[in-house]
Amino acid sequence: MLEEKSYGTRCGKINYWVSKEGNSNLTLVFLPGLSMGHKMFVKQFDYFEGKYNILTWDAPANASSYPFNLNFTLQDKAIWLDEILTKEELPNPIIIGHSMGGYVGQAYTENFPQKLKGFISLSSFPLQKKYCSRFELFYNKWLSGPLMYLTKWMSWESIVNSGIENIAYTEEGKQANESDFSYEFKCPVLLTYGDKDKSYNITSKNKSWSEDNNFKLEIIEEAGHLSPSDKPEKINSLIENFVQTSKI
Repeated sequence: MLEEKSYGTRCGKINYWVSKEGNSNLTLVFLPGLSMGHKMFVKQFDYFEGKYNILTWDAPANASSYPFNLNFTLQDKAIWLDEILTKEELPNPIIIGHSMGGYVGQAYTENFPQKLKGFISLSSFPLQKKYCSRFELFYNKWLSGPLMYLTKWMSWESIVNSGIENIAYTEEGKQANESDFSYEFKCPVLLTYGDKDKSYNITSKNKSWSEDNNFKLEIIEEAGHLSPSDKPEKINSLIENFVQTSKI
């Protein structure tokens, strides 16, 4: 059973949940997207609990990890995640990041390339600057700040349809897109998105991300932006196969 805990940072408290399996030498790290709490992965918890160590959180400034001072960066998130993993003595993380949770996974590999043992992107996007249009860079720089607050009162459908979640927000988003970070993975990578996902440019960006780096790409049939709940059996199967073939 997942145990609820908290971790204090200079910006506020992060609530996270952990389940430890004594016979497992790896940890599945489930990172939800913007405005989504950890419960979006409930079907994955039900399936994998008892098989592997599990760590998940309500991301800083989201769900139960709110209120939270917004004076933090994407790199801060990655560092806090690593500190939680270290505190809990959880080995060999494989990050499963949904949308903005995938951004954290990319920041984690930038900061801790030797620690990350695998990365699965669920409807996320590449952070390298070469994948961002001029519009997106302008959006990040001048328009994204207030949107972090607007999402508190927006429905999930509105967020997805507006494209807000898929264009980085506040200072952490600007830093991610405007930096010279490489975001190169030294571990196995799997990219996925739903064939019914209407998020901004998700098809073209994931195809480019896959082709440029020789990453495997899986398109989930009859799934929208929330493939973990739309098609849990398929997502669970992909995760399990990924773990078994990663040779950790």
